[in-house]
Amino acid sequence: TDALGKNAQYYQRRNHIRKLYKPLLNPKKELEPIIITRSIRSESSEKNTVTCWMVVDGHNRLTAYRSSDGRTQIPAVIFDGSPLDAVLLAIK
Repeated sequence: TDALGKNAQYYQRRNHIRKLYKPLLNPKKELEPIIITRSIRSESSEKNTVTCWMVVDGHNRLTAYRSSDGRTQIPAVIFDGSPLDAVLLAIK
């Protein structure tokens, strides 16, 4: 994509996040839950494992929640499946 295409995508995403943010001004309103999955990896220097949470679907909703004041929790659904299934879900 050229520079104009990237700018258009940026503003399109920003406008979408702004639309998602508006209902969050009402503290009783929630957006559709984001979908997260667990990723377990080994630390290179030790024999310990680390659990990380990754967003499968809902990156823009997450950004809208982070922009809102007073929100300490974000509705989420845990996806428990293979990494391939997570990618397929994100594409869907």
